[in-house]
Amino acid sequence: MIKDIKVGGGNDITPPVIEEITIQPEIQSMGNMVNISATIFDADTTIDKAIVYISNESDEISHCMKRVGTTDLYYFSTSFNNIGYYTVVIKAWDTANIPNLAESEERQLRIVYEGIETDSPTIKAISINPPDARQVIKGDVNISAYIHDESGIKEAMIIIGIDGKEETHEMKEAGNSIFYFKTSYSKPGEYYYYIKAVDSSANENFNVSSTYYFEIPSDYDMDDVPDAIEIEIGSSPTNSTGTINVSIGNEIGYLLWVEEKGEYVYWDRDSNTTRDVMLEDMDNDGVDEIFFDSNGDGNYDHYYNTETKQMVLYSTSAETIKSETIWIIPPLVLFLVVCVAFLYIRKR
Repeated sequence: MIKDIKVGGGNDITPPVIEEITIQPEIQSMGNMVNISATIFDADTTIDKAIVYISNESDEISHCMKRVGTTDLYYFSTSFNNIGYYTVVIKAWDTANIPNLAESEERQLRIVYEGIETDSPTIKAISINPPDARQVIKGDVNISAYIHDESGIKEAMIIIGIDGKEETHEMKEAGNSIFYFKTSYSKPGEYYYYIKAVDSSANENFNVSSTYYFEIPSDYDMDDVPDAIEIEIGSSPTNSTGTINVSIGNEIGYLLWVEEKGEYVYWDRDSNTTRDVMLEDMDNDGVDEIFFDSNGDGNYDHYYNTETKQMVLYSTSAETIKSETIWIIPPLVLFLVVCVAFLYIRKR
């Protein structure tokens, strides 16, 4: 290796430059030579060494690159005995007193069996159900795609991720080159997914689709009640018509229709508890009003009129006084009648 050390290199604080990386050929048959080259230089000093790192899923090798004369061109040639995809990275150090390091971007090369097709499988017509890519928590999400290769499909996988975490699932074949995967999620958020397919040829050609998205909202029908609460109670998270906002001041609550029971329940948002309601026809119009306890003291304090869509203050104590008055009046009237009759008899 020839080094053109420049005077004053000790003041160099900038890394070398690595550019014009070339892999020739990028697809090569097993046992034949692959040449990796790059232009590498340093503005203040010169290059001390350049190393190429070549790795696959199971192994990594590294070799010093050779310099072509006094030029800035460095190269390394090798052959491979295993088919597959390899990642290439070049690192270079300069001759400063404290060497500066540069690292290239990743490049890819591929080793294949000679004479066997190298075309990637076809992945297209990717679709999702529901079509708007928006599903309620714990609801089914069905993703399908047309995946085809003349040599057949060895495996079709779907990768689904959220918040930096990915999971890989095998897709099932439905026939006619249609593959699908069905799942459900209880965690709200935006999910991304893409499909990877590997064909059945000896070269194991693969293809990766574009990235797509679907959403699991926390409140699908936007009725202000979390879907997890509605599902737990037995209310529908997709139909806001079964939700009535009956908040009173700071007491935030909702009447939720439970289809299986055929009745409403009251949900207290702050305490995340439910309370039974009472039905009674207060205005004698043949339609029951819905009585509920908004503050959780054990007494019904308001009722909701389903006809007028209004909430009315209700007091059980006032009803008690009214009831007692009704029962007190008849004896009082009878006593007065007796007194008047007694006085009348005495005058005679």
